[in-house]
Amino acid sequence: LAESDDVARINVECNTSVIEQQIQAFVEGYNALQTSIRTATSFDAEANTRGVLQGDGFVLRVEQRVTALLLNRSGPDAELRSLSALGVDVGEDGQLSFDTSQFSDRITADPDLVERFFTDESAGFGTKLAELVERLTDPIEGAFRNESDGLQASIDEIDLRIGEMNELLQLRQERLFNEFVRMEQIVSSLQAEQQAVAALQGIRTSSPNSSGS
Repeated sequence: LAESDDVARINVECNTSVIEQQIQAFVEGYNALQTSIRTATSFDAEANTRGVLQGDGFVLRVEQRVTALLLNRSGPDAELRSLSALGVDVGEDGQLSFDTSQFSDRITADPDLVERFFTDESAGFGTKLAELVERLTDPIEGAFRNESDGLQASIDEIDLRIGEMNELLQLRQERLFNEFVRMEQIVSSLQAEQQAVAALQGIRTSSPNSSGS
């Protein structure tokens, strides 16, 4: 509010905590994706049960594309071309781990290099990740949209076939019912004739003998 008589000193330091939180969120999101894929595509040989998406080619392709992004080289600088150089490693179980100390050392030593690794417009990891997510999740032309439309088309076709089969079954049911009614009518007629014949036989049996009159 006013000029000070004392000397003021301002220290400007690199704050990496927000970036670390974002990378940690990415790691957790990727691990959650892998867990969901493993669960949906699992097969239990002992219980002979399978996940709802076991063997589904689309899910496997999505997993391969995401994993390839992690393993392939990114960034415009030869000094930093992978997430592993920033402390993000893939374990034997396919889950990611994040060494914040390694990341902090690298970004403190050369923050501009780390920034270019993520944000370069042509080769940055963040740029490639955003492009991949867009190709997968675009609501009009994304891979998930296309897969969903394909599944819905299959469902519609199956529903149509079910409707046609129901109509055929209804016609067959009506035909069988009519045949049953006709058979019942024939049986009823035969029973009436049988009763009539039995009645005639009874009359002949009970009539007096002419020689004994």
